[in-house]
Amino acid sequence: MSMLYEFYLLTDEGKRGSLINGIVSLSVTFRFNEPARWTINGSGLEECPLADGVSLVVFRKSSPLFCGYAEKKVTEYDAKTRIYDWQVTGQSFLGKLAGRLVFPDPTDATPDPDASYTATGTLSKLMLDMIEDNAGADALSARKLSGLVIPVQTPTGESLTVESKLDALLKFVQDELKDTDIQIRETWDLGTGTWAVMIGDPADVSDKVIFSVDNGSISKWERTVSEPKANWLLVTGGPDANDDTMSCIVYDAGSISKWGRIEGVVSRTDIKRNEDTSESWASVADRLENAAYEELEKASAQFGYKLTVTEINRNVFPDDYDIGSVVAVRIGADEFTAKVEEIRIEYSGGVETITPSVGTMQRGELQTVFAELGTLKEQIKVLQK
Repeated sequence: MSMLYEFYLLTDEGKRGSLINGIVSLSVTFRFNEPARWTINGSGLEECPLADGVSLVVFRKSSPLFCGYAEKKVTEYDAKTRIYDWQVTGQSFLGKLAGRLVFPDPTDATPDPDASYTATGTLSKLMLDMIEDNAGADALSARKLSGLVIPVQTPTGESLTVESKLDALLKFVQDELKDTDIQIRETWDLGTGTWAVMIGDPADVSDKVIFSVDNGSISKWERTVSEPKANWLLVTGGPDANDDTMSCIVYDAGSISKWGRIEGVVSRTDIKRNEDTSESWASVADRLENAAYEELEKASAQFGYKLTVTEINRNVFPDDYDIGSVVAVRIGADEFTAKVEEIRIEYSGGVETITPSVGTMQRGELQTVFAELGTLKEQIKVLQK
């Protein structure tokens, strides 16, 4: 492979080691709030130079693209040609968090299966503290992930209380971030042999990064539109003053006209009266209504683009945009800003293809119609029980 990409083993200290030879192709997919997943193919007169479970770093244009670890290796030998063909697949370091549980008491090496971990605070800090306690510097020595550091970061997100009962650490964090725009990402420092986990708001570069056929940054595009999961929702909450289940019905008349009526029901048992503050029942009803709008938005039609891009000035990956960045897209009559949900890179035979996926995804039609909750309330009919 050319010098555009270079592959090195990582030493036990997390620093760049020896060069890996024999690699003929690379495929890597970055997804929002997911570890990067990669596949390397190689061929030669010797067996695969990568040991089981090895860690490596991939450089692109002399800068680290990702640090990762191998999960699976397949080797094939042809006795006639005496050639070994091999394939190694794995994840970036963020995937290592999947190997840790959320202990009820992270300082106890023998967790109580009946106990729960609970904490209250700002969402991003809660998640970072949970990672620090179960895998970082504050974890028990046997549970520390080598080289992991959690830098001081500006808290973001709502204030809430989380509870976990021996959940898988990475999945718990992903689930808590799922209905937000908050991003978890990783960085690597080969000078110190450390890798860091960051949780914060994605960068909005839509005023600078514009993907368009006209400006030459898009060589090919694919648009996907699919029907909503639901456009009429019955959303239930906790008990009301009479101990009956609270509920709220919301529907999107425009979507029903286009797709037909698609009914659904969602349980939001987290919406219940706060007894500690003697919350009014009207306030509880308002919160349930807001939750209903959110659920309807999540269930709306999906809309997105896969773009095959050509690098132009100000549209260079990853200098100008990266996974999670909010960019502008102009294709025909469609003009919108959206988050880069996925970036897929293929490199083989000296040819590199970068395919970002951008779009409203789960937010669908409603995101293009409703700019904020106030407008949403004016457009969507609501019947409160």
